[in-house]
Amino acid sequence: MTLKRALTSLIAIGSLLALPAQAGDSAKTKPGDHWFYAVKTMSTDPAKDVEFNAWYDDIDIPDVLEVDGFMRARRAKLAAADSRPELAQAEGNYIALYDIETSDIDKTIIDLYVAARKMNALGRSTDLLKVTEANYYHRLKSISPSSAIADDDRFVLVQKILCCTKEKERADFVKWFERRFEPEVGAVPGLSRLELYELYRVMEPTAMKPEELPHMLIVYEMNSAASARAVFDKIEELQTSNALPASFAEGDDTALYRQFNEVYSK
Repeated sequence: MTLKRALTSLIAIGSLLALPAQAGDSAKTKPGDHWFYAVKTMSTDPAKDVEFNAWYDDIDIPDVLEVDGFMRARRAKLAAADSRPELAQAEGNYIALYDIETSDIDKTIIDLYVAARKMNALGRSTDLLKVTEANYYHRLKSISPSSAIADDDRFVLVQKILCCTKEKERADFVKWFERRFEPEVGAVPGLSRLELYELYRVMEPTAMKPEELPHMLIVYEMNSAASARAVFDKIEELQTSNALPASFAEGDDTALYRQFNEVYSK
């Protein structure tokens, strides 16, 4: 999350880009429902990255975690996977990831907007911030594979899947993910968590229509960059064996990040 940017991008809550009503809508959620906020950022002055990160970690994240519902915040920087250096070429070299638990995600979004206005008025913002993307997602699946290995070196692989614009296609994809993808990819060594999310709301302006946006997001937490390569090898294996559905169409901004900060709400 980025408080100064939230002030400008949320100034008209009614204009936020929301997807058509599906399972992720707040009217259908239950207490304790899980959501995810992913924000890609970069410093407007690379020479001041230290100052930029200090502001983000010491001011912005603590302020966001004061908002009800925000449970965990992580920050990570682009990295290259083994034999996949292009994964470190996405726009915005930093990402902030927030885990949210709320039965009313729209209220939580507005609460964050209110907090952003307050923090901006108090001068708790920076001109070094540039947001390149910010989206809310609803969590559909989450597993912690037994192959997880405790390690201080952590990576996050973020992969967008263009599926799904139709409800049946979406339902079929989720079933396939649960029955085939989770068991196969979950066995990759070093993978500590595998989660499937569905796009709920876009917070940054976009020229694309809602139905044209990648609806699914897969987030892999792992202990090495080599594990990312192993994930792609497994996906290629599924494709070769015709076990990969046509709806599994990867977006063009898949990226690997090395995590360097993790904070939980008090």
